[in-house]
Amino acid sequence: MDNCLRCRALLDPIEIRTPGGLREVLRKVRKAMDDGVLVVMPGAGDSVFPPPVEGPWGDIVHCRLCCTACGRGYCLFVETYHGRGGSWEPIKG
Repeated sequence: MDNCLRCRALLDPIEIRTPGGLREVLRKVRKAMDDGVLVVMPGAGDSVFPPPVEGPWGDIVHCRLCCTACGRGYCLFVETYHGRGGSWEPIKG
């Protein structure tokens, strides 16, 4: 799966520490969804995803997505309420 041409640009984990970092990841995810690279896994996160790039966001932004070509899963989890941040990363296993 590491060789998937569709999603390999999304493989690197990203630590999200600021609202600007979340906006950057949301832009990348939205583009991948618009390009047909990623889809939301059914029942795997927020009911409205992706949330607006500029906010407002809920207390927690959480979603699991997968590549439409290889099926690799990805997880976005950010705790916005207390500003603890979060991450974007491939799902292991």
